[in-house]
Amino acid sequence: ARSVRNELVHCISQCRKHFPEEATGPILEAVEPLLCPHDPAEYYLGAALLSLMLPTKGSAAKVWLPRVAALWLEAGLDGSNEWESLWFTLFERLAKDEFYGRADPVEWATFLPAIYARALLLLQLPGGSDARSELRVHDRRFPREVSSCLSRGPTHTMSAASRLMVLLLRPIKRQLKPIAEAHGALGNEDEPPFGCPQAEDWREAREEAEAEAEMNAAAAGDDRAAGWVRLRQLLRCAEPYCHPSNSGHWCIFVGSLLQGLARMAWWRLLNEKRGEARACKAAPHELWGREDVKALVRLLEPLASQARYSKFGLLPRMSEAAFKYLCRMSPELTIPGLELRINDGLQAVTAVHQTSVSLTTLSVLTPMLIGLCPRAESPFPLTPGARPSSASLQALSGGPAVMRDLLELALPGIDANDPQKTMMTLHLFAGLLLLLPLSSPTALKWESTVSNHSPSPDLHSIGIFAFEERMLQLRNARDKLVPAERGPADEETFAGTVEAELEAYELQAAQAEQLAEWMPEFA
Repeated sequence: ARSVRNELVHCISQCRKHFPEEATGPILEAVEPLLCPHDPAEYYLGAALLSLMLPTKGSAAKVWLPRVAALWLEAGLDGSNEWESLWFTLFERLAKDEFYGRADPVEWATFLPAIYARALLLLQLPGGSDARSELRVHDRRFPREVSSCLSRGPTHTMSAASRLMVLLLRPIKRQLKPIAEAHGALGNEDEPPFGCPQAEDWREAREEAEAEAEMNAAAAGDDRAAGWVRLRQLLRCAEPYCHPSNSGHWCIFVGSLLQGLARMAWWRLLNEKRGEARACKAAPHELWGREDVKALVRLLEPLASQARYSKFGLLPRMSEAAFKYLCRMSPELTIPGLELRINDGLQAVTAVHQTSVSLTTLSVLTPMLIGLCPRAESPFPLTPGARPSSASLQALSGGPAVMRDLLELALPGIDANDPQKTMMTLHLFAGLLLLLPLSSPTALKWESTVSNHSPSPDLHSIGIFAFEERMLQLRNARDKLVPAERGPADEETFAGTVEAELEAYELQAAQAEQLAEWMPEFA
């Protein structure tokens, strides 16, 4: 019977996209008699059926949204994973259809307080035995016959909540106060390189300036800033529990939040770049800009960095998965810091636990350091027709040289007395050898092949051929410029961006060739 219910649920979820908008009323009428609070089993079943069957395309949400919102917020089951899973999944589906243009716009500002309050409860952060009832997670669970086929696990619920929160983050213009007075001659846009004495202070001041700008905009009635303000509040509540000294059941929920926000942000950026989002044609001003992406990365990067050293086994892996997406969204804000921390961890003598963390993080970072750009994902131009920023290109182009230094430090990880660290080191080497080019890009002589078809602005190929094709396109673009139009590499002119991108790729190709020549000695 359970397998039959599961198959029926799967069938409904697949057929649901074909339900017409007119089916909303009959579904509500059929399920409403089940929503009797005096029969919990029937009540939970009715709620689960609404979450499963209600259509979200077109204007269907206008019919069921008031009833469902009241049912979700007034049932008194705050924080129950089974209960929250039903409504986060439904609202995520509605926001996703709206993002793709399949559903009419929804006024989400009224739901933001409830969404973030329930997300905070889902983290199950310890509040103490004397915490108020509204801070304690409700422990009531669904009957087995209902939860076995209609409910989802806690990580799935947090993933749905993360996608919903990301989709509700709207681009805003932040009016930042100048921070040059406190940091010498550095202004808001003159970010110092990672590792210099002013870098950490500048980043903290920049984050505080962004938070203040968002708070001022929200206080002035700008609904665009409300989602950013509440996301900062949620992450600040979770920040103490990312510290390495914390370990508890809540770590898996905190890790799911960090990983989910990074992954869903990357998903949104890819869809916006491919032109699949409704805003690409109907409302270009609703697309994320470079400063929006950097603001999100600055929010998540400190928490993910701390969580890498957690004692809870899954939290470091989840934070590394978050870094996999953060590094692609903004290499210049993440890769230099990770390289420095990995270097320190591999040389640590007293803090031996950092060595294992550094090895696993380096395994995650290897595709970014070795994978020859361009790829469809990195470096990432955030506006149509734009080219990658010179800072992101610089962070990626030096990857092969940095990789050689880190590999020399990783060799002592092969220790017969520590099998776990040895396996981590061998896993790193295996991943490296799979990604390392067997020949330099310029030795492939594939210009005659790529010259037979017109260049594509979006390269989805991965590997050496895409790298060589992109370099050929850039050389052709540079050769077509008259001498008066050529200039130094910068981001102010088309010629400057072409030159900057070409210089970065040529540097990466030369360093990759040197790394390939050194590998036999390394082996």
